[in-house]
Amino acid sequence: AIQLAKLRGAEVYTTTTHTDLATRLGADYAIDYTQQDFTLLQGMDMVIDAVGGETLKQSYLTLKKGGQMISIISTPEQSDLDQYGVTGAFCFVEPSAEQLTHLAELIEADKLEIIIDSVHPLTATALAHERSQTDRAVGKIILAIHADTQPKAYT
Repeated sequence: AIQLAKLRGAEVYTTTTHTDLATRLGADYAIDYTQQDFTLLQGMDMVIDAVGGETLKQSYLTLKKGGQMISIISTPEQSDLDQYGVTGAFCFVEPSAEQLTHLAELIEADKLEIIIDSVHPLTATALAHERSQTDRAVGKIILAIHADTQPKAYT
């Protein structure tokens, strides 16, 4: 999301524990939410929430009046949108051939960096799932179909 927003000309603030990586990917401001209170940010045009719950509720404090709350977790509550004077939407991505072709072109042109956490053979699906549940994965966890694939960690 950081890279795509930058390609569109956005100034990007992000919350993460991987601030160096976020900055490398183009974030203008990377805030370690375990060390800093991100709700001190004010006047944001848009928030893209990927966590939900209390983090979503706190994120409203950062939006300017008329801003947008986009959640990839659930539809924002209308009462919250009204309370903060913002609009909101649930974003569910259904990839299309056109979108995937565009992303492939960006990757081939070195405009998108793909971060891979680990690669697992299909027979190790449980291990890959376990990795995804640790909140320690940095990047994509890949299941390889090839029978001779051995587990590899990149981080």
